[in-house]
Amino acid sequence: MVGGIVKPVRSLVAAVVCALVCVVPSATVVAATPSVSVTDPTGDVKHGNTIVAQPAADIVSASSGADTHGSVFTVTVQAVNNPLTDPNWVHSDTGVKWTIDVNYDSHVDYVASLYLANGSLQAKIVDGALLPKFVCSGTAGYDGTSTYTASFPSSSCPHLQSYQWRAEMDYDLASSSPPNVVTDVAPDVTGAPPTPAHRTGYWMLGGDGTLYDFGNAPHYGPVPLHGTFAAALTARPDGTGVWVVDYRGDVFAYGQATYQGGGPALRPGELVTTISATPSGHGYWLFTTLGRVFSYGDAKPHGDLSHLALFGPIIASVGMRDGNGYYMVGSDGGIFAFGSARFYGSMGGHRLDGRIVGISPTLTGHGYWLVGQDGGVFSFGDTKFRGSMGGKPLWQPMNGLVAFGDGYLMVASDGGVFDFSSKPFLGSLGGHKLSGPIIGITAFTT
Repeated sequence: MVGGIVKPVRSLVAAVVCALVCVVPSATVVAATPSVSVTDPTGDVKHGNTIVAQPAADIVSASSGADTHGSVFTVTVQAVNNPLTDPNWVHSDTGVKWTIDVNYDSHVDYVASLYLANGSLQAKIVDGALLPKFVCSGTAGYDGTSTYTASFPSSSCPHLQSYQWRAEMDYDLASSSPPNVVTDVAPDVTGAPPTPAHRTGYWMLGGDGTLYDFGNAPHYGPVPLHGTFAAALTARPDGTGVWVVDYRGDVFAYGQATYQGGGPALRPGELVTTISATPSGHGYWLFTTLGRVFSYGDAKPHGDLSHLALFGPIIASVGMRDGNGYYMVGSDGGIFAFGSARFYGSMGGHRLDGRIVGISPTLTGHGYWLVGQDGGVFSFGDTKFRGSMGGKPLWQPMNGLVAFGDGYLMVASDGGVFDFSSKPFLGSLGGHKLSGPIIGITAFTT
């Protein structure tokens, strides 16, 4: 949740910021169009815990949006008073602010604010963890009837590629003694839905635990592995968090991806190779080289391969989009379907130029793609072959595949990403010096 109330607006921001930058005109910015809006009940303005009538502080709606050019935040109230002449703006700590969480971990990373200083409206961003450390300036305004707006250019302000926010209107009644600050927040309970509304991104994972983010994927630090190696990763369907598992089965959760358990009792020589999230984002399966399955949170067991002698270790697995089944694939290309997953063919028994290293079901759940180390892609069921790297020179072997839009992404151990979909290419690590080989990729699109 994004929400801690940080008061007062002016004393928090202006005291430090104005001494540094208030004499500098606000920057001109071409900002994004608000893409996520929330409404707020009227008549819920509070003085402490008491509801009071104050239309100038009563939020009706709030919104935000971001793109490559910048970000914009708005608040609409019942009745806007001219900040340049209203004594409650001129002589007190009246203002608007938006708390911003850029990685969905329930901590405020930035505070954007709009307030009056030196006779003009100011828009500033300060560091949420190091209050009141100034970060950047923006453009502030109001439409004369109901809405306040703060815009920030990405050229000089943080690039808010994916975030959650909460708005607050503080209206300080200057004529009262002692000062009487009334407040309204929106949303009232939790942060607004993820912004931008339509987001696409992916993470890559290095064997040393380094997470690399692309597109609207939030940034997270390296996984604190303890004497082991990263095995796999999986994302929440809405892209607000990611899980990482190591070969021992220890699970690390980031953002809104909550820890549900891990560290299963493994047999001698058995390793965890895959983690796959449930559609709700409240659970996951761990899969091992022996084809055993461990279920956590709302993930349900649908059977495993613990009773079979395998021709090759289980090297990749994935849950169905309906949450009621999963696939496992062996290094020899053998496919094993459980629950709602259906068998549509495999590469078991076929001569391969490289072992199979990845599987991904289609959106319909009636087919799947396989990828080999050489970049060859094999389509089964209702899948459409979008292309492959089979027969083409690769700097390093492939080691993962994930569904992406109407197609798929493949990743090689050097971080090269190959996009065979209609979605825009969001970048790769090919040609970069890495601290460890890339061992997996996970993607989301909303």
